[in-house]
Amino acid sequence: MGVTSSLTIACVTYFIGTVSPGPASLTIAGVAARHGRAAGLITVMGVVTGSVIWSLVSVFGMGALLLSRPVLLYTLGLFGGFYLCWLGWRALRTVRGGAQSTLTTAEGAKLKGWKEHYFLGLSVHLTNPKALVVWMSVITLALPVGSTCRVLPLLIALGCVLIAIAVFSTYALVFSHSSVVRTYYRLSRGVNVLIAVLFVILGLGLLYRSVTVLLRI
Repeated sequence: MGVTSSLTIACVTYFIGTVSPGPASLTIAGVAARHGRAAGLITVMGVVTGSVIWSLVSVFGMGALLLSRPVLLYTLGLFGGFYLCWLGWRALRTVRGGAQSTLTTAEGAKLKGWKEHYFLGLSVHLTNPKALVVWMSVITLALPVGSTCRVLPLLIALGCVLIAIAVFSTYALVFSHSSVVRTYYRLSRGVNVLIAVLFVILGLGLLYRSVTVLLRI
């Protein structure tokens, strides 16, 4: 398998894993709709940083170590599940308190709380074992056995990170569009309930899988 074929397989596999709805895309969409384009893109930076970390973990063999140690991987899953449930609870608090922002915050005039948005994106991605599994799938499928090309893993990681930037930035730009923002504020209670329910479902699903695996070990 040549370098071009490997890169193509890697990018297609990662693109499919990235565009499928998950905690990262849901978080970015919610932040962008509530707080605007700038906040959404800062959240994207956090998610992409997490992606870079997972890519380096996978490329340098730590991913295989984690996957071979289910206790470590699914203990991380427990933290991720509780964190997603906490995000759902926080979204429900927003519903109880009513729409907390005005359109001026949605326009992102000031990058108030940018650290919170950045670390939200980073923590959501780092506590999601699915992200590591996607990266390990990419490396396993695209990296030929016995490959002597030392730069190929780094090229794969770079290509996939660029895809992550493009996909997640698109989420932020779409959900921060003025028409989407107006719709969000008009339907804020229902949208926040939906976001809360999705976070809780994702969190409980991750908790269930993690507990099930840990009990079998």
